[in-house]
Amino acid sequence: MSASPPTTRWCWPPTGARASAGGSSRTRTRGRSNDSTRRRPQRSPGPSVTSRHFTRLLRAEARLYENRRDQRLTTNALATLAGNVLRSAPLGVTPILGGVDDSGPQVYTLDGGGGVLSDDYAAGGSGIQLAYGVLERAYDADMDRSEGRTVAARAVESASERDTASGNGLTVATITSEGVEATDVEAASEVA
Repeated sequence: MSASPPTTRWCWPPTGARASAGGSSRTRTRGRSNDSTRRRPQRSPGPSVTSRHFTRLLRAEARLYENRRDQRLTTNALATLAGNVLRSAPLGVTPILGGVDDSGPQVYTLDGGGGVLSDDYAAGGSGIQLAYGVLERAYDADMDRSEGRTVAARAVESASERDTASGNGLTVATITSEGVEATDVEAASEVA
């Protein structure tokens, strides 16, 4: 593996702070983003224990891949690997995986059966329809990082206003070659 840090930037999907299961709110303060390979974050709606288990499985499989091949795993390969993990061990999670590598920025949604879809943006969880309403209206492929963070935060905020299982603040993070910059905010208007 290359010892030099990646020179590309990574964006992390924002998440609501509330965790829910079975139609009820479990907590108002738990974050739900995980760094699946220490370079490519994933966000996974679903029970937190299952989500953490999926992240551990994915991290272990990614390390095996990189150690055996002595090269970094691309975002596309990681998404395929995540789909394979879900196919072999149905965990009831529907992760969103995003990153930037030599091919550019990428975001993937995965379904519980291991299906992998690539798109320009993604939403998940119980407030998905509300979040997509904002994303479809406001997303522009030419927006800068600050605008992207604001649009993503507004999508989560929109879901939080109408969906009882979403909300109580949000976390927006940007990952660069220097590290992770995570921001916890109460409202989308606080995101810059």
